Amino acid sequence: LTIQGVIAMGNFRIATFNVNSIRSRLPVLERWLKNNRVDCLCLQETKVEDGSFPAPFFEDLGYHVVFSGEKSYNGVAIASSLPPDEYGFGLDDGEEPSGKTRIAWCRFGDLRVVNAYVPQGKSIDHPDYPLKLRFFKRMEAFLRSMGVPKEPLVLVGDLNVAPTDIDVTHPENKRDHVCFHEDVREAFRSLCSATATGSPGHGRSLRTIR
Repeated sequence: LTIQGVIAMGNFRIATFNVNSIRSRLPVLERWLKNNRVDCLCLQETKVEDGSFPAPFFEDLGYHVVFSGEKSYNGVAIASSLPPDEYGFGLDDGEEPSGKTRIAWCRFGDLRVVNAYVPQGKSIDHPDYPLKLRFFKRMEAFLRSMGVPKEPLVLVGDLNVAPTDIDVTHPENKRDHVCFHEDVREAFRSLCSATATGSPGHGRSLRTIR
């Protein structure tokens, strides 16, 4: 059975997990994958250089895997039950940082899966915060370049945003939190409205999984 056939049957199963160091999570991943066979597994914060990525672990479990990482920070990977027709890394817009260890994508037939690890931003008065907001805008342009909303695409990952009050406890105390500030929420809403039909989390072409 091809992935195209799996997608056609409506049974394409995707999981996403911020592993916070892939090598330390291998026992957890092994147990979970043996009990939960998925078609596509997206990982963030692998925190390992490509030469040390544990690709044989996934291959032994019957998965193909593509990855892009760096020592101690960031890193993304996508494992799939069948090989992707196409894959890549980064935002491909000429800006720095390129996002090659924060964005991975694969194409399975007509479906594209984008795995994102959005910068956390540290705090709203930190120099990293404007870079986080800019990252959302760059993602918006990147997804448009992939044909969204006309082409089917799934966006998953660690997006470092809590878009609504029900996503946090005591929202009144978190208005200045780097993942809940109105600037971040608006950047996320803009991303969703520009690339999806329907409300955030319920787009037909792009679905957000937090």
